[in-house]
Amino acid sequence: MKIKLMIISILLLICFTSCGNPWLDSILNSDSNKKDDNIGKGFTGIDDIIEWLKSQPGGSISDPILLSLSIPLGYMPGGTWEDLLNAIDGTGKYVNLDLSNCSINGTTFNSATANPAGYDKVVSIVLPNQAQNIESYSFLYFTSLNQVTGMNIKEIDDDAFANCLSLKNVSFPLAKDIGDYAFTGCPNLQSVNLPLATNIGESAFASCSSLQSVFLPSATSIGNGAFRNCYTLQNVNIPLIIYIGDGVFANTGIEPLTITMGFTPPTLGQYIFDGAGSGKTITVQVPLIAFPLYDLDWENGFKGMGWDSGSPQGGTLNTNINLTVLSLP
Repeated sequence: MKIKLMIISILLLICFTSCGNPWLDSILNSDSNKKDDNIGKGFTGIDDIIEWLKSQPGGSISDPILLSLSIPLGYMPGGTWEDLLNAIDGTGKYVNLDLSNCSINGTTFNSATANPAGYDKVVSIVLPNQAQNIESYSFLYFTSLNQVTGMNIKEIDDDAFANCLSLKNVSFPLAKDIGDYAFTGCPNLQSVNLPLATNIGESAFASCSSLQSVFLPSATSIGNGAFRNCYTLQNVNIPLIIYIGDGVFANTGIEPLTITMGFTPPTLGQYIFDGAGSGKTITVQVPLIAFPLYDLDWENGFKGMGWDSGSPQGGTLNTNINLTVLSLP
C-alpha cells in the first residue's frame, strides 16, 4: 500500500511540474513577481547594474531603460562614474539615468572622462542633488542626450553642453551663472528653464537653431552673441535686463521678434541685430511708466549704434530694422 501511494505521489509531482499548473503559473507570472524596469535602486556594485540591465526588456534609443541609482560616485570624472559608463556601454542598452540620489565628492559634476565609452547610451540624465556646478565640456560626447535636469545646479561653466546635437530640454531651476558657449551649437534645443539665471555668457545659446522662445525672468546681463544664429527665435522675455552685449540677436532670421523688457532701458552693445535682412520687424514691449525713457536715441542704439547712459556708442544704424516700442498695460 505504501509503495502504491509513493508511486501515485511521484506521478502527481511529475504531472504538476511538467504539465503545468494554472494556479502556480498565475502566481509566478503575476505583476507582483515581474521586475519593474523603472526600479534600479539597491544595487551593491557595478556587476549588479550590468546583470540588471541585461535582464530588462527594451533599451533602444527610442525605448530607454530608467536606471535610478543611489550609489556613491566618488571623485568625478574618474572612479565609479567611469565604471558605470563602461558598464552601460557593455550592455548595449540606452538609459534614462537618474543620479539624483547618488553622492559625489565635492559639489562639482564633471563627466568628461578620458574614455568616452557609454556616453552615447545616455538619453536623459538627472544630476545628483549634491551637485552645484557643471564643469566645462562635461557633456561633449553625449550624442544621444535629449534632456538634462539639475535641481541644485547654481553655475554652468563654459562649453558645458556645447555641440550636444540631440539636446532638446534643459531645466536648472537654481542656476544663476551660465558660462560662455555653455549651450552653443545645440540645434535641437527647444526648451530652456532658467528662472533664476542672472548672467548669460557670451554665445551661450549661439546656433541653437530650434529655439523659438526664451524666458529669463531674472537675467540682468546677456553677453556678446548670446543668441546669434538662433534662426527661429521669435519671443524673448527679459524684464530685469540691464546690459545687452554686441550682436546678441544677430542672424535671428524669423520675424517678427518680440522682446519684453523692464522699467530701465538697458545698456546696449553695438550691432545687436547684425545681419538682419530687409524689413526686419522688432517689437519692444515695456511697462507704461517706463515708456518715455525708451527715446529715439535708445531706439537707434537698439538698431545697431549701441547705447550707454543716454549716448549712442558709435555703431552703424541698420535701416533694415523696423522697431516699434509699445507700452504694456
